[in-house]
Amino acid sequence: MKHPRRSRRFGTVGVLAAAALFVAASPAAAQNGGDEPEYPVAQIVTTDGRVFSGELVEQNPDTVVLGIAGINTPFSRDMIESLEIGKTVTAQYDELKAELDPTDADAWAQIVEFLFDRGRYDAAKQEVEALLKVHPDYEVGRRLQARIESQILLIQQSATPTRTTQRPAAARPNVPLESFEPAPAQEANYWLTADQVNKLRIWELPADLSRAQPRVVVPRDVVDELFENYGDDPALPKGRDARNRFRAELGWQQLDKIFEVRARELYPRVRVVQDPPALQDFRGQLNPGYVVGYFRQHFGTGQIPGLYLLRYRPNTAESAFVNFLSLSNVVYEGDSFIDRDTPRRSLLLQWGLPRADADVPAPPIDGWRPFFTGLDDPRYEQYADWIDSLYEPMPDYGIEFTPPDFNEVITAEPATIRP
Repeated sequence: MKHPRRSRRFGTVGVLAAAALFVAASPAAAQNGGDEPEYPVAQIVTTDGRVFSGELVEQNPDTVVLGIAGINTPFSRDMIESLEIGKTVTAQYDELKAELDPTDADAWAQIVEFLFDRGRYDAAKQEVEALLKVHPDYEVGRRLQARIESQILLIQQSATPTRTTQRPAAARPNVPLESFEPAPAQEANYWLTADQVNKLRIWELPADLSRAQPRVVVPRDVVDELFENYGDDPALPKGRDARNRFRAELGWQQLDKIFEVRARELYPRVRVVQDPPALQDFRGQLNPGYVVGYFRQHFGTGQIPGLYLLRYRPNTAESAFVNFLSLSNVVYEGDSFIDRDTPRRSLLLQWGLPRADADVPAPPIDGWRPFFTGLDDPRYEQYADWIDSLYEPMPDYGIEFTPPDFNEVITAEPATIRP
């Protein structure tokens, strides 16, 4: 496994100055708009195990509608296992801010993520800017800021009207490829489940858990089974008192021992609450800004056999990580789209370079244009470093995954759950 060491360096701003910066961000900024109604936050667990959180916009005997990242998402009642209704975003935001110690950068970053995940991009931008004034060298904050700015830019670009047409069943040979865009509900058939997302997160955790300290939940029965099956391993504590202390440790500390004794059968039963840095970068920056915003347009809608990239809800785990797995699995003429051994040879990067600069130039696609200005483009280096941060070699994530096929997606029946 190769992972860059990620450091966190905190600024030296005084506590009083930090508090002043924090208080300056008004709770009213979390609202969508002054006159728009605000809804309570709700969580839906579907019958197939997927978990969705958003604002409860509407519910009736047949349907529940959640506002997820600003998009109204209907759920059929017969697909819902459970529905939990909580407080409004603003109420939760007020509570989080009231309890925050501005010197705690991690807690502040969680507030930013809370706002971002609920579509409050302007408020998230305001919070992360205040966070970085207090902690200017906080790497997580810088990544969050880039992720937020990328999403705001994507929304601004999407606001420009574009011509879209439905695919006529009998006229496909005479219709341009871009006319075959699937509906959001068709792409929803290919989303990952919460269990699959968790398996990805497990394998892409940083090598040094003590440094990253990810939010992890290890169920009690998993710890019991760990002691039962691996109790003789010298890495595990011996005796009742020592094992009770281990049970009281944080989830990442328990998982570190599970990794150390290589109890692979227990990995899928551990729940990773947040994306590891590499997946966070893909979901928040690369997927919406580069994969969907550029690469998909030229290569991911049927132009390359076997490669179809999802378009809708590009910053959500269920959709974004489908693209991550597709790019990780698909090989074109012997070359990988994500080459973990030689990151800069990845087709994901090579085909974004001017052809004169590429070792593997982009194929002749109508309308293609390079994304990077050249090999010295900072974005090219940034994306290469991201590939270099992934687990190597590519692990068996334990996910039964077949990349979406272009023809299957555009002919699929709409899913009950739609983005």
